[in-house]
Amino acid sequence: MATNTIAEFATTSSMDPSCQGDAMEMSSLSQSPLNTNEDTVRNEEEPPQNATSAIPDGGYGWTIVASCFTLLFWINGYTTAWGVLQAAIVQSPRLHTNIRTITFVGSLYMACMVAFGLISVRLSREYGIRITSLVATIFFGSGLIITSFTLEHLAGLFCIAGLLVGLSTSLLYTATNTMPTQWFSRKLGTANGIVKAGGGVGATVLPLATQAMIDKVGLQWTFRILGASILVTGIPCAFLLTELTRGATTSRFDWSQLKSMPFLTLTMSGAVGVFALFVPPFFLPVFARSIGLSASTGAGLVAGFGASTAVGRLFGGWICDRMGAFNSLAIAALINSVSMLAIWPVSSSLPPLFTFAIINGCANGSFFVALPTAVAALAPGSAAASISLMTSFWTPGYLMGAPLAGILIDAAGASEASSIEPYRAAIFYAAGVGSAATFLIVVSRLMLTAPPTMELSWLQNLHLILTRVTGACPQKSNWRGVAVSEVRHTLHCLADRREVSGGQRVVTNEHLVKACHYFDVRILVADADYDEPSPPGSDFFRDYYDDATREGITESLQAPSDNRSGPSSSRQMERQRARKNPASPTKTTIAIGKRKACEDAPSANSMAESRKAHRST
Repeated sequence: MATNTIAEFATTSSMDPSCQGDAMEMSSLSQSPLNTNEDTVRNEEEPPQNATSAIPDGGYGWTIVASCFTLLFWINGYTTAWGVLQAAIVQSPRLHTNIRTITFVGSLYMACMVAFGLISVRLSREYGIRITSLVATIFFGSGLIITSFTLEHLAGLFCIAGLLVGLSTSLLYTATNTMPTQWFSRKLGTANGIVKAGGGVGATVLPLATQAMIDKVGLQWTFRILGASILVTGIPCAFLLTELTRGATTSRFDWSQLKSMPFLTLTMSGAVGVFALFVPPFFLPVFARSIGLSASTGAGLVAGFGASTAVGRLFGGWICDRMGAFNSLAIAALINSVSMLAIWPVSSSLPPLFTFAIINGCANGSFFVALPTAVAALAPGSAAASISLMTSFWTPGYLMGAPLAGILIDAAGASEASSIEPYRAAIFYAAGVGSAATFLIVVSRLMLTAPPTMELSWLQNLHLILTRVTGACPQKSNWRGVAVSEVRHTLHCLADRREVSGGQRVVTNEHLVKACHYFDVRILVADADYDEPSPPGSDFFRDYYDDATREGITESLQAPSDNRSGPSSSRQMERQRARKNPASPTKTTIAIGKRKACEDAPSANSMAESRKAHRST
């Protein structure tokens, strides 16, 4: 069996760059199922592509922020005002339905807004942010105007107010989420906070304005006025959206991100958390009416909730820049769940209910600022597509979060009740899923500082190399343990070399890929002409790795002898000659069938000097 080690191959390739091509060419002969593309084996310390070094951090970016502020004003304002609109639709004699059915219209709108996220990214990449935003703004405003003519038809509400408006706001939501990441880097949290504050201002103003318009001009004209206002103010803002580099913010998503446990856990936390985020604004008007408050008071509570989301979004961005996106996200999710668990169930009068609306609104606003900022920190080179992919997982929560609460409310008869008791099931449901989201965010944060063993690809490659080592050896052969020791020492050498070069002394995913390749090469070399490899010398690893005083230990790679029970006499003679003459270089010759390749191995002195340098370091 060839006794040239994996570590010696790795050391040779690191000292002599000309050997790297030969090593990789040899590794391609193996039947490795590993994905060896550039993204998989990319060093974890290398910065991602499309890094943020050339981002202006201001200038025309503030115009972008103002435009996104206005667009998000209408998106979030309409979303929050839907609680007022659905209460008016239920009480309208034009359409005989219940709150559970109408809630599905608003949920369909929000679900479409996130479900079409990846499609929105693709359209933005193909046609540009400006064109897609202009078309989306026209559809958004026109959809609300058309909705005013479909209030007597439930199917029309689902198709226009739900599907069409949801698709258009998906395109606009993608633009408002991703354009700041192209123009800001160091001030990204602040820029995101200002943009999201626009949504908070809309959530404050539109519920009150909507209730006032319903009282003055009726439900139909309310939809028409909202639609016309969106067209007048939204089209100029969409026209001002300019990409710094065409397609820079709409880069293709790196699907290997899903193998990153922090990103995957963060995505799961958002998917779970959105089940609870829209329960308060959707049901505060109904809840207020059940405890004896007027419709205008209910609209005022929703407006207070929206105002607090504006404050939370604005200061949430500032907190992200100073505490970190993950820390601020965890705090926001915790406050959101605690307020629903501790304050809302005892809010049987206006003061505690108003307190709950303010606290929960602040946490809600901070959540929507910190989450895209955290994603941008994990994937700065593909922020747009990463955010859109993550928000696409919010579809079940947007579609079923509020309706599930509505089902619990109807089942308990809370819509006709005059107390808080029938609402407790829906409240505890929202608090429970909020607590689960908080736990997942904390887990994702802890994984950022965890060793590489937490990475899914790291575990897969570790399992693969161990399977290769044990599977290549007969079950009762001593060579199995020898091979396992060799792989272990190889990984230690690679980690040591990483530490010497200034990195952290850890075994990276790239190390595992290299070790698997080198092991495959050894197996192919040894089995080229023989059915069973012979074991290396029993003192080989001690001499090569552990004995600092015996610097001249080298090995020659030879074909196995006919004696399979132990090391051949020729190998013992080579070892003795190496110990007597430590300065002599070695030649390594690898034969695979009829194909031969020769490479010069480093001298024993050079390897000894490198070991001395590392130990002194």
